[in-house]
Amino acid sequence: MKDLQLQVQTLVEENRSLKKEVKCLQANKLKQGSNINANPEVDELIVVFGKKYGVMFEMFPPSPKLFQQPPPSMSVEIIS
Repeated sequence: MKDLQLQVQTLVEENRSLKKEVKCLQANKLKQGSNINANPEVDELIVVFGKKYGVMFEMFPPSPKLFQQPPPSMSVEIIS
């Protein structure tokens, strides 16, 4: 029984990852066309990558020292 539960869990995880991959592929397929209109598939892709970025940000948050340092001085002139 335990083996079957483990198999079901792995299949559910694999199914979830395949659904994400399908969303990415569909969004890339839409990107190849010259259609500029807003698509819900692209919005879903943004949500998927946003979740991945959120997980990465939670895993590797910036150190508090980063926000306590003064900003660097602009020694190079920006020509516009």
